[in-house]
Amino acid sequence: MNSADEKALDERQLEIDVDNENYENDVKWLLEQKQGMRFFKKFFSKSNIFGCTFTGNSRSYFLDGQRELALGYFKDFTRFSPAKMSELWLDIVQKEK
Repeated sequence: MNSADEKALDERQLEIDVDNENYENDVKWLLEQKQGMRFFKKFFSKSNIFGCTFTGNSRSYFLDGQRELALGYFKDFTRFSPAKMSELWLDIVQKEK
């Protein structure tokens, strides 16, 4: 690998790092807004994130896809802002009782 290749790789890695940092900051900002909390409360509730997605027919694939998408966000949000995620999750669980 020559120095031009290394420079290109370093630049690309910097872009990736900036994108990741922006995403984390965006998530933290969203979870600080009451509108963001309302949106994700509804999103996680509808995704049946910790429920069963098996229906015995092809709808299971759709439900599992919804759940998989929500799990990715749940993982990221919990890592970036654990206190806000706990607050959000407790609110969801209490409303489902």
